[in-house]
Amino acid sequence: WSIVMTKKDSSSRNSNIELLRIIAIILITFNHIYNKGVDKSVILGEFESVNAAISVFFHIGGKYGCNLFLIISAWFLAEKKIDWKAALKIWIQTVFYTLVLDIISVALFRADLTSRDILSIFLPLSLGTYWYSTAYAVMLIMGPILRKLFDKCGKLKPVLILVAGIALSLIPTLTLEGTVLGKNRYLTLLFKVLTYPPIWFLYIYVLMGYLKTRKVKVPRPRSSLIISIALYIAMFLITWRLFFGVGCGTLPETWQFASLRQLNSPLCFLSAYYLFIAARDARPASIRWVNRIAGYTYG
Repeated sequence: WSIVMTKKDSSSRNSNIELLRIIAIILITFNHIYNKGVDKSVILGEFESVNAAISVFFHIGGKYGCNLFLIISAWFLAEKKIDWKAALKIWIQTVFYTLVLDIISVALFRADLTSRDILSIFLPLSLGTYWYSTAYAVMLIMGPILRKLFDKCGKLKPVLILVAGIALSLIPTLTLEGTVLGKNRYLTLLFKVLTYPPIWFLYIYVLMGYLKTRKVKVPRPRSSLIISIALYIAMFLITWRLFFGVGCGTLPETWQFASLRQLNSPLCFLSAYYLFIAARDARPASIRWVNRIAGYTYG
């Protein structure tokens, strides 16, 4: 995703935040390398190896990087009006890249495109061709509306934030998206709704706006960084341990272990949030090459 910056834009940005964008895109890239280039059965067979540890580290970084982008965007957009222009820009960019990729697929790899594939080129957000772009566009349009409704809730605001957090984050994670409760189509449908990305994006949009207006006290930058690293290590160790359990056959393969590193996982979100806090509250810096590289990332 390309965002062309002028010289003024590049120099006026806080490089601490821009560095987070670079870290996010690197982690997302690592995740795609894992998803497309790693044989999962081999990893499960060598769950105690260094390769397995590195693979798990790559694996958990994807949604973490997405959370970083989301938190940064939500923080700076939380008090703005509906941005139709930005939503349209996302749609145009998504159409362009989808069209280019499909042309390459057909020309070089003779890929067969279905009627739905062709339709999704021009309606990528409506058909959810790219989940992040779709959720981001929904946030840009629906976020300000939801925030206005939330602002009218008065003293109920913290209660609503807490209840929504439990429903959208804590319950899906602790129940592994309901898979530990058994097989039930109604449960499956419920957790699909609770973990639907646009809903999470809207929740974070409202949450960041709430935290921004309340000016909640947070640890100092160094402490926030330590908390962030500790939470990420905890997420890594728990995920690796679950790989170990599946590899040993002591844990059911039907359980949705990926929920522990998903967008709405408390560990994933809180680690990304405290990393953002560390960057936001640290001494501002302006490093031209960092700002320039970050200008070509999403958000």
